[in-house]
Amino acid sequence: MKEIAKELAIDQRTLSKHFPELCQAISAKYRNYRAKISRKNIEASCQEVKQAVSTLIQKGEYPSEARVSQLISQPGNFRYKQVRIALKKAKSEISF
Repeated sequence: MKEIAKELAIDQRTLSKHFPELCQAISAKYRNYRAKISRKNIEASCQEVKQAVSTLIQKGEYPSEARVSQLISQPGNFRYKQVRIALKKAKSEISF
């Protein structure tokens, strides 16, 4: 809504006062968009984790979270439960 208000050169409060349903719809659509992007980001990190585990195993190294995080593009995504689960699952699928 901030961007729309800026583009129209109108205060955000004025927009939400005169068009509350439209503002809510726009905000909901944006929230859904951001959630979709976040899910795709997490899924991509899960795939990277699987690949990193495989790479480390091939090198004969233990795939610890620290080592795997050095090989993926967004190591901060280990804060998400799904990425940690992907690491655990990848470790269990590959024998050491």
